[in-house]
Amino acid sequence: MKTLPFTLSMLLISIHALTGTAHAQTVWRCESNSYSNQPCASGHALDVADARSPEQLRAGQEVAQADRRLTRQMALDRQAQEHETRQAVGSGMTGFKAAALTAPPEAKIKSQVQPKRPAKKPQVRRASSALPPSNAGT
Repeated sequence: MKTLPFTLSMLLISIHALTGTAHAQTVWRCESNSYSNQPCASGHALDVADARSPEQLRAGQEVAQADRRLTRQMALDRQAQEHETRQAVGSGMTGFKAAALTAPPEAKIKSQVQPKRPAKKPQVRRASSALPPSNAGT
């Protein structure tokens, strides 16, 4: 029973190793920083070969696979938490009743407006003609 997963994983790894290596393809950098798989005027070929060793490739694939597993697990955890929240909260409208309209909205707005009060006349203060005694002579 334990040999089946091992055999299956070895089969998948070998298939990936056989099909995963891409053939080197020439990439051309053309004018205005555009790239093409065909030669272009005043363009030059770029070396796009993967310079990583097989160990580095394998390590990178393992990291990517671990990231995919973690992403799936985080999505499942989030979905479970959202489900629990929906169960606990319900629709969010518990205890609320629909409000009955007694008057059209325009009538309510007009009735809520306070009438303006007449403006008060400003009080004019006049300066008194009596000046305080000055100490000019002392």
